[in-house]
Amino acid sequence: MVFFSDELDTGMDFFNSLAETHGADPYGTFHTLYTPLCNLFFLILQMMVPATVSSLWPDTHYEMTGLRQTENDIRKEQSCLLIYLCYLVCLTFLWILLVSCKYHRKHMGSIWGMVIGGLSFLCHGNLTAIERGNVVNLTAFFVMAFLFMYRSDRRILRELSYVCLAIAAGFRVYPAVYGILLIFDRDLPGAAKSVLYGIAAVILPTFALGGIGVLPEFIHQLIAFNTGSEIYAYYFGMKNIVYHAAGYIVQSAYLVRQMYASREAVTVSTAQEARELQLLAAEGSNIHAAPGLCTVQDIPFLGDGVMPTGGVLDIISKILLVTACIILLAAFCTHDRLWLKTLDVTIAMVLVQTQSYDYVLVFFAPALVLMLLEEERADYENILCILVLFSLTLPYPTLFVHTSRYLTLMRSTAMQIFLITYIVFQARHVLYILHEIECRVWLWLWLWNTI
Repeated sequence: MVFFSDELDTGMDFFNSLAETHGADPYGTFHTLYTPLCNLFFLILQMMVPATVSSLWPDTHYEMTGLRQTENDIRKEQSCLLIYLCYLVCLTFLWILLVSCKYHRKHMGSIWGMVIGGLSFLCHGNLTAIERGNVVNLTAFFVMAFLFMYRSDRRILRELSYVCLAIAAGFRVYPAVYGILLIFDRDLPGAAKSVLYGIAAVILPTFALGGIGVLPEFIHQLIAFNTGSEIYAYYFGMKNIVYHAAGYIVQSAYLVRQMYASREAVTVSTAQEARELQLLAAEGSNIHAAPGLCTVQDIPFLGDGVMPTGGVLDIISKILLVTACIILLAAFCTHDRLWLKTLDVTIAMVLVQTQSYDYVLVFFAPALVLMLLEEERADYENILCILVLFSLTLPYPTLFVHTSRYLTLMRSTAMQIFLITYIVFQARHVLYILHEIECRVWLWLWLWNTI
């Protein structure tokens, strides 16, 4: 099984966004989280839906989600489903075409490029994005186009790459971090153009959505979304990883305590009660859950993997995040291959987010394509990096509903470990480089004093 078996939510990121742009007031009516450019994209698609269909859509998000698996489910509308299928077909074609053209320019064969393009399109992050109906894969396409063209000898391709970076940032904000590649290459005019294009990509779409006054509402929604009181332990941000590790510690401590203490049966009937049990377990309470919705043995996976935030873990996660970003920036400065630089930037971008669901892993696909372009063979210096990159892009089955929740969480845990392993390896790499520099400095000083 590749996709989730959650029929209630399959594709809803796409279909909800279609519905939330009818009336051209996604921020005032639906309080949507998406950027103005993303909402403009869905507004254009929504205009293709017959008015006889869109006029029946409810005016609130909760009413819209309440129609799922009913006869009025938006996903059952032929026009809406056709729009989504056409979007996927066009994106698939453009993705493979882009990779094929890149390989053709490198004299490596268009057929081989089509194979690599198809395989990279089937990475885990993109399969999850397709299942969710999330257009993050379109954002990744523009990021990949930027990476392929920003070093081109042709001026028009470089200019197009700046536009692609601006569009990617306009769709998801955080891909703006790839602009560091321009700064590192001393392409300051290109970086300035990208900033200007990015500002235009944020401001201009607002005039189709009610005016520039919608920007404060968008910023408010964005901040609220990333500073909630709960966190998903199986996402891939540094904060998620820290809480996930803390959950394992809580679980281990509870199981050890359970071996030497008497058991008090507690029935768990709701996810809220499950989270309360998690807090009791963290405080050292002597409890044992009877079979129900979930059990204390599921810690840190009580309920749906949600954990309450706050306290010392937030401080620890911030310290580790800053440390990881410094390490990745130092590694970025020492790497000479573009795929490694791209991998450094992508991991930093993923770690910063607290809502980094599986589909953000689609941003590793461009690094995978670049790696296959640049590396002729694996050696000691890059073998671990290659293994980490492959581990983050393989098309894993989701294994969520009809199979044990543990299997999905084990997969997420493994991928979190891969991310941390890469950071540790890069820390070792940076320390080695610094040691070499120190040795050279001491050698030059010794030679100077000797002469």
